[in-house]
Amino acid sequence: MKIIQTQQDIDSLHSANLFSALLPHIQLQLNHLHMTFNGVNDMSFSLDQHGAIIILEPGDNLYDLSIVGLNREDEGLLGCTPEYVQIIDLPEDGSTAYMIGIGYNNDCLTTFYSISGSHDEGIEQWLQRQASRTQTDNELILQALRELFEQDDTELDPDDYRCNVWLMLVSIRPYTHETPSHFLPSYARDQLFDNGPFPQAPLPPTHIVRVVLRTNDLIDGPNEYMDGNNYCFRVDRVLGKAELLWEDEAFNDTPFFQGGDLTSAVHWVNELAIPRHVQYDDPFLSRANQEI
Repeated sequence: MKIIQTQQDIDSLHSANLFSALLPHIQLQLNHLHMTFNGVNDMSFSLDQHGAIIILEPGDNLYDLSIVGLNREDEGLLGCTPEYVQIIDLPEDGSTAYMIGIGYNNDCLTTFYSISGSHDEGIEQWLQRQASRTQTDNELILQALRELFEQDDTELDPDDYRCNVWLMLVSIRPYTHETPSHFLPSYARDQLFDNGPFPQAPLPPTHIVRVVLRTNDLIDGPNEYMDGNNYCFRVDRVLGKAELLWEDEAFNDTPFFQGGDLTSAVHWVNELAIPRHVQYDDPFLSRANQEI
């Protein structure tokens, strides 16, 4: 078990070359808590009174974490009701980890991290069950995209112009400093990002998203040609939301993929990553037909 309360604790792990794939996520969490609880740029800030960040290692007894207030009598971590459990991708080595938030009171939230496969089968199954109750980053992004772009006109007056719009293809790629710049929207390529606890420049996106929209004129039928674009999103796992960055620029930006056919759209989306969402047919029309 590694307990992190200060920036120096993270720096020590960096120096020892430990948990290199996990530390960027932990740094973001420390920065978030620093801004939440401190509000000023104080390099001596500590999580001592607010709930530490804890890395659980193979061999740790998760049924007895008395050292951090989770006693054997209460079944340790497994006796808790987490605020959230999320699976996070670790692109550096292709693995995943669990991020677990345990609230002790209104002012103390301890964040545990456990690399997948580090513990016995019972614990791993418990973590998987808990994670299934929490939306993943991809689910949060898809939810935000639907709210931003989709349009269901099936219930409008038939005499009105009606056109459904939906997400046909979506691919999602975690953003790192090594992400090729051509995947970024043009308005974001010259941005200087600041990951510090008190950023003077915009925080970087957590994900790059490539979206192709399709439309269906309820008189003339589906459009055989479609548009798509790249977007930057920032996921806040603590708040459980995904935010479209530079929203004004995003909505005013000329589509990068414009007027292409289905085959070209599939190829373009796959250049970023394997699609996380595929919906070729009008979902609103299908739903309306099912309700008749």
